Amino acid sequence: MRYLLELSSHQNNEIHTIITELEDIQDTLGTIHDCDTMISYLTRIKHRNKVKHVLDDEVSERNKKYNEFIQFCKKSLSDARLNFLKQIAVLT
Repeated sequence: MRYLLELSSHQNNEIHTIITELEDIQDTLGTIHDCDTMISYLTRIKHRNKVKHVLDDEVSERNKKYNEFIQFCKKSLSDARLNFLKQIAVLT
């Protein structure tokens, strides 16, 4: 969706705000995915006890980012003024 909006020839402040919001969402989801990838790798290491602190930190960071994303979604989707999905629908 973000890339389609970026191609729009009718960009204004409203579209720019939505694009920025979508970039933030994409960055957050990318961070969560990176953590998932690292966690998966670290759990397959033979001497896992040597990297336990790194694994624990990665799991903690992943859970923090996931919870932040969930809170954002709850807030954004429950408040019509902040709901970026409704804002996008209005543009079409």
